[in-house]
Amino acid sequence: RERKDDIEQMVNHFIKKYDEENGFGVDGISAECIGMLKQYDWPGNVRELENAIERAVVLTRNGIIQKEMFSLLRRSDTINNDEFAFIPGITISGAEKELIVRTLKHCNQNRTKAAEMLGISIRTLRNKLNEYEMDR
Repeated sequence: RERKDDIEQMVNHFIKKYDEENGFGVDGISAECIGMLKQYDWPGNVRELENAIERAVVLTRNGIIQKEMFSLLRRSDTINNDEFAFIPGITISGAEKELIVRTLKHCNQNRTKAAEMLGISIRTLRNKLNEYEMDR
């Protein structure tokens, strides 16, 4: 919130972190998007910024993160807690991808535990990972 000049550096760090962690092929973020992120108040400070960038990396998958990934970053439209963020306008597949990624992360990439936690079979999880090109 008080370090608006550091936002671009933090954003690039988080993009690199989550892209390397997941191998999505995200190359960076548009200048327009950086400008928009600098204007946002970030009431959740660095943690909120990191979570937003993680979501953008997961949903972008390849190429450059565009402002559309953050078009719904208005506090009044975002209901946040530590476990899940509801973003009005996110697609079902986008929400499903995010849920799978976060559950796998929570389970230290253990697919059996993640499938159990999600209430689906390991086969269904594998199919979803393949469908969303998240199968490593």
